[in-house]
Amino acid sequence: MKVDEKYVAAIDIGYSNLKIMHGKHKLGNQTKVRGNKVICIPATAIKKEELGHTQALNQFKGSECIEVIVNEEVWVVGVKPHKIGEEMRQLNRDFSSTDSYKAMYYGALSEMETDNIDLLVTGLPVDQSLEPEFVKEMQSWMEGIHKVGNKRNVTVKKVVIIPQPAGAFMDFSMDSKRDNLVDNGTILVIDPGYYSVDHIVIEEGEYKRDCSGTSLFAVSAILKKCVELIKIDHGRIEPETIENAIQAGKSKILVRGKKVILSDYLKKSSEIISEKAINVIKQNIRNVKNIDLTLLVGGGGQYYVSKAEERLSNCADFEVAIEPHLAIVRGYYTSAKDIVE
Repeated sequence: MKVDEKYVAAIDIGYSNLKIMHGKHKLGNQTKVRGNKVICIPATAIKKEELGHTQALNQFKGSECIEVIVNEEVWVVGVKPHKIGEEMRQLNRDFSSTDSYKAMYYGALSEMETDNIDLLVTGLPVDQSLEPEFVKEMQSWMEGIHKVGNKRNVTVKKVVIIPQPAGAFMDFSMDSKRDNLVDNGTILVIDPGYYSVDHIVIEEGEYKRDCSGTSLFAVSAILKKCVELIKIDHGRIEPETIENAIQAGKSKILVRGKKVILSDYLKKSSEIISEKAINVIKQNIRNVKNIDLTLLVGGGGQYYVSKAEERLSNCADFEVAIEPHLAIVRGYYTSAKDIVE
């Protein structure tokens, strides 16, 4: 690379999708342009040897799955959730400390077009991002030389970790038409993910830690409630089947050979769960008098906007981000370009 170029990367390792942006950044280029190298695959990782019982290896040919090395064992990253089952997924607060998380991190690194990354930006749920020792420990293992494959090492010189919704705010700030709102307004960012719902308040460009937080009334809870409602009417179905149908854009699913309209059950379940999530947020922002905009991001944003509009009476406007599932990683990438300067 040229001396005035830096290789920057952004990785959003969620509980549902793994999003990656990366590329060369020319120093001094302050143009507000979003990067175009975006990868989005299922946020799953499993040891290759454990795939045998599903005969999945043959099914993965031509797919976007990535093979990496973790602790001298081969892992496969990006397997569709419904092919591995709920018991194989990491849905807990210690997710970022697991080998599964490391495998996804290595999967992201293996997609880079260089073996030397100058700066990498990623994020954590709001509550974990407020624990300095936890953040420091995570930065420590993410930096340095990583053996991602038998014949490849990738060096990450510096890692910056920010609250996940802050990435969405940075993405929002890319729109120059919103400069006055970004600089002078109060913005609430709600990020309903698969495992948790995070929220932050930005007031006149400043992050208000005391008004931010995390709850577990997330998309996984919506799917669980959806399963319960469908079971009453039609019989048992797995949450991963519903998740796969949503990702594939299907409006109907098969339950015991019968077509069931999924949207009806998603609407009911999301109303129940999203109200609980918004109530937690409302409690956390009780000292914020007026909100100029509530921005909903993440793959689950659409399920929370209705209750947000209903319950957050002190907010003037509501908006779901463009391609909301990519808003956070786009913001990480924007942050990386700003920091590397």
